[in-house]
Amino acid sequence: MLERALDRPLINLGFSGTGKLERPVIDLISEIDAKVYVLDCLPNLSSGLPGSEVADRIRESVRVLQEKHPSVPILLVEHSGGSAGHHIDTARRHEFQRVNGVLQETFARMKAEGVGNIYLLTSKEIGLDINSTVDGVHPNDIGMEQYAAAYERSIRAILHEPADIHRPPGRVQVKVGTKTVHRNKYDMLCTLGKAPAAQQQAHQTNKNTTHISNLFFYMSSLCGYYSTDKGQP
Repeated sequence: MLERALDRPLINLGFSGTGKLERPVIDLISEIDAKVYVLDCLPNLSSGLPGSEVADRIRESVRVLQEKHPSVPILLVEHSGGSAGHHIDTARRHEFQRVNGVLQETFARMKAEGVGNIYLLTSKEIGLDINSTVDGVHPNDIGMEQYAAAYERSIRAILHEPADIHRPPGRVQVKVGTKTVHRNKYDMLCTLGKAPAAQQQAHQTNKNTTHISNLFFYMSSLCGYYSTDKGQP
């Protein structure tokens, strides 16, 4: 979702529970020539590590990345906090608040020391709520959309690319019937369009065609039309 919204390639190094800002992994990440680095590992650091170790890993990660890429922004992300269930599970709530506090304090100190090109995305800005997760931590589809939207807002601000509400970034204008609409460049193969006349006629002769088959008919015909017409829908 984020790659389509930003209209840029995105490498998502999803280490799951093993993403803990460890030095060998940061060394590998530093080999990637990126426009922005995003470090979102606090959920994996919210238990078992003292605050001083969490702070050291944050600082070392920033130092290693900036040593090789001093002009590339680094976005540090708080623990999203999950859902409102934390009002009941106070131990879990305490842990995510603790690591977020460590990040906030470390971020403030680095800024005060003159470390530049670092940014913070807070749990409040991500905005997960009781409808956003499957288990109080891991986002469902709604949560993923909220995450992607929060990332997009933050990254666009960092890159000085404000979103255009009239023409969403990463999208193009296409004709659908008599209307001009916006379609994401990467979604255009799945956009319903006008099939070649011969296929339309053949389709009309089949009285038993269901609505679903109609959808796949136009999708498949559009894909063929798209690929043979040099990228024009």
